[in-house]
Amino acid sequence: MVDPPLGVLPRLHDALAEYGAVALGGSGLLRALGIDVPVNDWDLITDAEPQRVREVIGSLGLPVREVAGDSAQFSTRALFQVSDPGTGREIDVMVDFAIIDDGRPVPIPVRPYRRWRGMWLAHPQDWALAYRLMGRTEKAAQLRSWLAATD
Repeated sequence: MVDPPLGVLPRLHDALAEYGAVALGGSGLLRALGIDVPVNDWDLITDAEPQRVREVIGSLGLPVREVAGDSAQFSTRALFQVSDPGTGREIDVMVDFAIIDDGRPVPIPVRPYRRWRGMWLAHPQDWALAYRLMGRTEKAAQLRSWLAATD
């Protein structure tokens, strides 16, 4: 499987890193670890303040839609859906990413693990938990297998 183009993702990552921790998660993380999954969009998690995230995205001139962070499944502080005009891909920027489990929010921390193409990757263990809580058992199992093979 061919990696999708990164487009503005590295610039957005680096700009956000000036205001807090930031890391690539989701299926992009799995691909970066060599797990053969399709990447439909990119997911960045950060602990930067939502206002700073708005300012960063605005300074890059990127089309963005802010989505309410809370839902039945998520308790994320803020979610920004950024459109990359060069690639047509979407980048989800999640501030204080959290998933509802048994009625309470479970934070998924921004713990940079290692670099890939100049960007920090989220910790695979955190995303194994996130995928389990989201009911995406196959991706959770793939990450657990990857972690077991690398220990």
